[in-house]
Amino acid sequence: MTNSSRREPRLAAGRARALGMPTRGTTAPNRLRRIDRWTLDAAAALLRGAADPLVVDLGFGASPVTTVELYERLRTVRPGVRVVGLELDQDRVTRAAPAARPPGLRFTRGGFELPPPGERPVLVRALNVLRQYPEAAVPGAWATMLARLAPGGMLVEGTCDETGRRACWFGLPAPGAAPAWLPSGARGPAGPTLTLSAHLASLARPSELAERLPKALIEHNVPGHDVHRLFTAFDRAWERAAPRAVFSPRQRWIAAVADLRAQGWPVRGDRRRWRLGELTIDWPPAGGSGVLPVRCGTPQRRSDGTSRIVDPSVPRSVGGTAGHGDLVEHREVVRAGLPLTGHGIGAHLDRAGRAGDDRGDPGLGGQPADRDVQQ
Repeated sequence: MTNSSRREPRLAAGRARALGMPTRGTTAPNRLRRIDRWTLDAAAALLRGAADPLVVDLGFGASPVTTVELYERLRTVRPGVRVVGLELDQDRVTRAAPAARPPGLRFTRGGFELPPPGERPVLVRALNVLRQYPEAAVPGAWATMLARLAPGGMLVEGTCDETGRRACWFGLPAPGAAPAWLPSGARGPAGPTLTLSAHLASLARPSELAERLPKALIEHNVPGHDVHRLFTAFDRAWERAAPRAVFSPRQRWIAAVADLRAQGWPVRGDRRRWRLGELTIDWPPAGGSGVLPVRCGTPQRRSDGTSRIVDPSVPRSVGGTAGHGDLVEHREVVRAGLPLTGHGIGAHLDRAGRAGDDRGDPGLGGQPADRDVQQ
């Protein structure tokens, strides 16, 4: 084997090249329905109020079906929305061309830099994209995408399973501006959120969703971390709500989420959202040990006048756990009102490993629209 064949793939970082690595690209109809349903609620005001309602779907895969679905769904709240599907693989872009509906829906080649140049999307959806990268790549990818959002815009980034029945995602506001979006029924100021969503009839316990956590969290589901505390508390609340199962899994979920809120977890939304099998929570939770890889939205002020932000340039290993390998934890940095500058994507992503995302199963057929059985 030659030295060149042993090298890890290098991500393009030149001015004329797209940022990122090609994915497997497999997908399926309605796979992202849970994320889209939440986004329609969370971003409705943002889309209606935008002068230029540009939306980017990053990494649409071998088929444009989920991008077409996103376009159709967003049109119900903003008929003039423009959706751009981005892919690194030019062959996929070419195959998607017949599905385009210009000027509302089009497909082009691109990556984390989010073209077209000179335009700033109000919403970016990046599902099942970052799971193929090492955790060290997340800060750079987030920073690059967030920096290109319009003021008050939102990045939706996360992971779901092959059929879309289990999904976890972040809702991340553009840095340095008050978010123009807020999930209905939310309590307190808008900011970064984590959402867990499941098909309740097939869910034995909430912690089963852990395998679909976003890349920034999946390796931190171990004792001592906020996400592990969340799943532990959620499972216990689920057990306490077992008597509600006689009515339906939905009623049990609603009771468990209400239990979490009563315990002090910063749960957003209300029964209208919870009955869909959703839990949206401020992330990181106040008083917890968790941090985000980059600063999102307006800095969260402490009582002493300082802001809690994270410096992704100083990761530290917190040791391995059987089945988890080395974990990377980004140190919390407290600075008096100092913003966290964006970190370039190249240094993080050029170290990324081989491709292999989870956009779906090649043999999956179309999934029916959301009904009770899919909630």
